[in-house]
Amino acid sequence: MKQYLEAEPDNPYAKEALKYVGNISDDSNENQQMETPRINELSQRAKEAEKLVERQHKQNQKLKEIAREARDEIAQLRQQLEDINAQIEAAENSRHELKEKTKTIAATAKKRDAAWKERVTQLEAQLLEQG
Repeated sequence: MKQYLEAEPDNPYAKEALKYVGNISDDSNENQQMETPRINELSQRAKEAEKLVERQHKQNQKLKEIAREARDEIAQLRQQLEDINAQIEAAENSRHELKEKTKTIAATAKKRDAAWKERVTQLEAQLLEQG
């Protein structure tokens, strides 16, 4: 990469990038010498980080399972609610039909009662004429 950047000396971006590459390589040489004694410490930290990641992964799996169970329960409750609402609607429709039938029967009964009363009145009038 450094060779590619050096091949374009007129490009200001290439010059800037070369500065950063130079700084990085200088820093890495210094850091390698300073960090060598810390390898055991860093190795231990890496192991701890791996354990932490593994624990987090297990917790995430548990949370995913809990979330899945909650979604299933919500879906089941929604279905039950839909079923109950359908039953309520059917009961209301049935009640409405019964109310209409009751009105029809009451109207028919009133008509028949009026017809019988009229018939009784006619028969009484005939009896009075004959008698």
